[in-house]
Amino acid sequence: MFCQHCGTAMTAETPVCGGCGQAAATGTRVDVGARFKAVSTDALGALKTLARNPVSGILDAFHALGPRRALITGIAFGVVYDICALFGTYLILRRNLGALGGSLDELSFKTLLKLVFLGLVPLLAFALTSLVTRRVFQGRGGSMEADVFIAGTALLPMAVVALLGGIVGVANGEIIAVLFVFALCYTILFLFAGATRLSEISEPVAIPAVALMLLVTIWIAKVAIVAAVS
Repeated sequence: MFCQHCGTAMTAETPVCGGCGQAAATGTRVDVGARFKAVSTDALGALKTLARNPVSGILDAFHALGPRRALITGIAFGVVYDICALFGTYLILRRNLGALGGSLDELSFKTLLKLVFLGLVPLLAFALTSLVTRRVFQGRGGSMEADVFIAGTALLPMAVVALLGGIVGVANGEIIAVLFVFALCYTILFLFAGATRLSEISEPVAIPAVALMLLVTIWIAKVAIVAAVS
């Protein structure tokens, strides 16, 4: 369970939070709210660390969180990407479909679930390719938690592009192209930093490893999209 005041993890037997000194509260509703607050705090803290230094920051953020919290944070980053991608796509389609855009508001629950799943495919693909590359290229470190954290972190720049792209619209293609170039550079940088700092793959082989991660992830996403629309 987590403290409802500061989000610090604590056991059910602990009467007082060791982080803020407040009395522990009981009840599932409070626990869910405290857990959400804790995850949000961890995600924001990791984001600040990554913003200061994308290369060494990924290692610092992972160590500061610990494996379990880093895993949850990586998943949270993936969910943020999913939400931004869905919302950005919705804005673009609604703006460009014109009168037909009203049909977007009548999507079936099954179709919505498909879209949510498609948004999570890049997170799963990056995590899988991170696992495979550290095994193939004999990384001396790494873990499942680190793989998910790397995957979620690498998707953050693309989340920004997806959201801003939906806001500015396809009519401002030049702006979207510029944003995409910056986002792609940051994504590659995060993948390289994760491969060398967390998975501890040597830098010479980390370069082709990152290229393979990108290509395989794009291919998996393409297969998932084709399967979803067919």
